[in-house]
Amino acid sequence: MLDAGNQPTGDLLVNTIGAYNGTSAYGFLGLAKASTLEVKADGNWSITIAPVSAAPVFTGAGAGDAVMLYDGPAGALTATHDGDANFMVSEETAAAFSVGLLVNEIGPYSGTVPLTAGPSVIEVGANGNWTLTVG
Repeated sequence: MLDAGNQPTGDLLVNTIGAYNGTSAYGFLGLAKASTLEVKADGNWSITIAPVSAAPVFTGAGAGDAVMLYDGPAGALTATHDGDANFMVSEETAAAFSVGLLVNEIGPYSGTVPLTAGPSVIEVGANGNWTLTVG
């Protein structure tokens, strides 16, 4: 993402080598206002920009990157990942000091972290299969 002066904002939505299909969120950090989306690719690509309200409702499993809406209670979020690269789970809320990053690990992962009550946006960054269970 670039600002009005074509300087990087620090937000990197996707950084991968090879084919990619996934969903990522932008704008929660509010560090800088982006005016340009810069894409560097060797092959054909397409992008769809949609409001966060268009994200699907929270699901318990998936593969790769995802953005979901969560409207459940606070609880313990148990997460698993079978990939070999970075696994990231974040929760963004309307609160001034949102919880933010919940999981940030490399490789296979299994663990439990606290999750605040919704409404919130859950973002997953993964290169493998993952599960999320709230208990």
